[in-house]
Amino acid sequence: MVMLFIGCIFLVGPIREAKNIYLFIYYGIFAAFFVSVFIIAGCILRKVEEFFDEKNDNMKALGSDNKEFKGIAQQVWNAYGATFKNKINDMNKTRANADLYFNTDSVISELFPNFSVMKWFGLVPETFVGFGILGTFLGFSVGMGNIDFTDSSRMIENVQHLVSSGFATAFNTSIVGIFCSMIYKFFIYNPLVYELDSHFRKLSDELDKEYFVNDSEILVAQVAEQTRAINDMGTTITELFTGELKNIINNFTEVLEEQIGKQTSVLDSFNNNVSKQLAQDIKDVLDEALKGIGEILRSAFVENIHNEVESMKAALTDV
Repeated sequence: MVMLFIGCIFLVGPIREAKNIYLFIYYGIFAAFFVSVFIIAGCILRKVEEFFDEKNDNMKALGSDNKEFKGIAQQVWNAYGATFKNKINDMNKTRANADLYFNTDSVISELFPNFSVMKWFGLVPETFVGFGILGTFLGFSVGMGNIDFTDSSRMIENVQHLVSSGFATAFNTSIVGIFCSMIYKFFIYNPLVYELDSHFRKLSDELDKEYFVNDSEILVAQVAEQTRAINDMGTTITELFTGELKNIINNFTEVLEEQIGKQTSVLDSFNNNVSKQLAQDIKDVLDEALKGIGEILRSAFVENIHNEVESMKAALTDV
C-alpha cells in the first residue's frame, strides 16, 4: 500500500502537466496498469489466505478413506489425494512429494483458472520498461510535431521547445518506466513470490512429514504386515486346531461314556441274569439234595422201624 501511494504521487505530476492528449492517455494507461498490479497482488494474497484457512480440514480429509475436500483449489487436493494408494498402520500414505502439487504455480493457477496470474506478474517489469520506451518515442513524437520547419526564424525556439518538452517527456517516461520496473521487481514481485514459496514449501514439508513414505518404509511396512498376517494366521490355525482337538476329545469322551454306559448296562444285566440263574441252580441242587436226603432218611427210618418191629415180633414169639 505504501508503494501504491508513492507511485500514485509520482504519477500525479506528469499527468497534470501533460499538455498533449496522447501523453494524457499514455499516463492514464500507465497509472491504471500500475494500480492494477497492486489490486491483483491483493487478490492473490486474499485467495492464498483463504486457501490456507481451509488447509486443516483438507489435511484431515487426506487421512480418511472418504476424501471430500472443501473450498477453493479442490482440484489440487483431489490430484494429491489420488496418490494415496498405500496404507501403513491403518493410515493412508503416499509416495508422491507434496511440492509437486502444492507450489506457487500450481496453486495460483488453480485459484485463478481463467487468468495466468504468475505469468502476467512475471511480465510486469518488462511491461514497465516497455511503457518507458513507448513514452520515449511518444515524447519525441510530440516534440517533433511542434517544430515548424518552414519558419527558419523560429528554429531556435522550436529546438528549445523540443528539448524542454519532447526530450524531457522522453527521458522522464523512460526513467519512470525503469524506476517502476526496479521498484516492482525488488519490493513487490520478489517479496511476494518469496512469501508464497515459503508458505507452500512449509505446507509441503508438513504434508510430507505426515503422509509421505519412501520405498524402504513401504517395504518395511509390507514385511511387518506379512509378518502380522502370518502370526494372525498361525494364531488362527492354532485356535482352530485346538478347538477341533477339543471337539474331537469331547466327542470321543461322549461316545466312550455312552459305550461304557451300554457295556455297563449289559454287564449289569448279565450279572443279574447269571446271579438269578446261579441262585436258581443252587436252589434246584439243594432241593434235589434235600429230597434225596429225605428219601434216604425216610428209608432208613422205615427200615429201622421195620427191624425193630421184627425184633419185637420175634421176642414175643419166643415167649
